[in-house]
Amino acid sequence: SDIQETPLIDWITVKGQQIEKASKVISVKRDPLFDQHRLGATPLIPAVGMMEICAEYYRLKFGPKERYCFRKLSILNPLKLFHEQSREIFVATKPDSDSKTLELTFNSYFQTKLGETKLVRHGEMQVNDEPGDFNSLLKYSDLIHEKHTLVSWRQFNANSKWQFNNTINFGPLFVDEYGILNNTIAYNQNSLIYTHNLPKEQLENRDYRLAKLLLNPCLMDTLFQAAAIHALSQWDRIHLPMYAEEIGVLRVPRQIEILRIIAYSNGYQDETGDYDIIVIDADGEICYYAKNVMVRRINL
Repeated sequence: SDIQETPLIDWITVKGQQIEKASKVISVKRDPLFDQHRLGATPLIPAVGMMEICAEYYRLKFGPKERYCFRKLSILNPLKLFHEQSREIFVATKPDSDSKTLELTFNSYFQTKLGETKLVRHGEMQVNDEPGDFNSLLKYSDLIHEKHTLVSWRQFNANSKWQFNNTINFGPLFVDEYGILNNTIAYNQNSLIYTHNLPKEQLENRDYRLAKLLLNPCLMDTLFQAAAIHALSQWDRIHLPMYAEEIGVLRVPRQIEILRIIAYSNGYQDETGDYDIIVIDADGEICYYAKNVMVRRINL
């Protein structure tokens, strides 16, 4: 059945002839995507994890697509797995979704200390298979000609003023040993260029199931990393994504290659940075793009 084709959906609930919701038990033992993305020592479900599950839900309804687009992505309550405890989540369609665009919510139930069960909405987004205009973003490729401060990934992370106990910690699916040594970060006041080697772990970790994943979420996460790294370089604080106006998936890299993530700052106010971002390959073609990604400072 189609559920075999969705690595991050465990079961679905059908009402009439329609899928009502899709569910998953998120577990650090079973899902390296969630195990290898942590705030300090606590697993934190990345936005791209939510997006992959929502894309798989879309696939169950409409079949596989070449491209995907997410609009009005909101991270409302970041989902942390305290004490590494598994958590059941579910994706459901808002009633007002039209036929081609699904309005989805990402939810879980939470047990309060009083023993009450509370519904928590962690995020919401619109999903379809029709990316918007992305050619206008190609102009950001010219930013590579500007003057930047260039450091290696290792140098950037070793900078003592950016050492926080509760920083985001990535496992090798996100950046491996080779990447730590060879990835580079070039930044100035307005932009950041992150040169990223696709980690071999994405191909070799059997539990990641890259061939079945629709977005390669651990690679797609570089969109958000670029925004957060630029915000950190300018304001010396950890930022997490909270909103994106539009994110498009045009080509999903699944082999070893070098990618460039270019983030342009549209401004910063109220402890929130606003970025346009492109991920381009060696031919200068866009693989992923994002418009108006908002990252907000978190207080540690």
